[in-house]
Amino acid sequence: ASSGPLVGAATDVAGKSSQRGFSPKASLTWSPTGDFLYYALVSKGFRFGGPNISAASSGGIPASFKSDSLINYEIGARTSFLQHRLLLDGTLYDIEWSDIQASLLNSSGFAYTTNAGKARNYGFEGTATFRPIQNLALLANLTYLDAKLRSDFTSGSDVLPAGTTLPGASKWQISDSAVYTFSNAGFSPTVALSHRYISTAPGALVADQERQGSYNLFDARASISVNRFGISIFVENVGNAHGISQALADNRGFTEYVVRPRTYGLTLDYRMKAPASAGL
Repeated sequence: ASSGPLVGAATDVAGKSSQRGFSPKASLTWSPTGDFLYYALVSKGFRFGGPNISAASSGGIPASFKSDSLINYEIGARTSFLQHRLLLDGTLYDIEWSDIQASLLNSSGFAYTTNAGKARNYGFEGTATFRPIQNLALLANLTYLDAKLRSDFTSGSDVLPAGTTLPGASKWQISDSAVYTFSNAGFSPTVALSHRYISTAPGALVADQERQGSYNLFDARASISVNRFGISIFVENVGNAHGISQALADNRGFTEYVVRPRTYGLTLDYRMKAPASAGL
């Protein structure tokens, strides 16, 4: 039901929808030794469709949208080397997406959801953990993603051709960190440095795309422990980078969300001693 000066006379629109689906999953693993594991996985899923509430208030908006579905194929490996001081994990995946649910605006600025055909997402995810010495841990994560439309999609009066990158689909994401613990010193001081990188990506599935991503963030943290007390000081976004984490198109135009600027902080924590009967 809708009424008011912005939508005109009072209207009542009623409807219903139902959905049935099948979401199978199958996997196969092989571990020739304790240091190597290989696997393959196939899974399928879907999201329900639904009504567009603003359809009764403004023209050009479909009354409802269909469910979308995807099939995920992936193969991967988990490995260990150098007496478990080096751990490597990697996954290759291919996600076939059908009837994509996309959020759009009509010419009057009303938001609605529609289905945008097919897309293909394929890429690689890898992680590495290396302990060159007892007190130092080096960690890294790398993600490559190629996510594009497989068919043309009409967005308002514009046609987005097959091959258009999906919203938020940054091609590269990298995170890495180094953690060092001074185990032989009093108070067990620990120092951690970390870095994150996200490459550029479109913010919405529209012709005039705003861009998001394309920034590096560096963080630092130092901590000590005194009995059951912990004290940490940290600096987030050390370089005070100005990155756009999300860029959206709505009825106010383009809206950008930026990453938090350089932030200093202090964290205090207290670890309660568990009762002996708890078995912890």
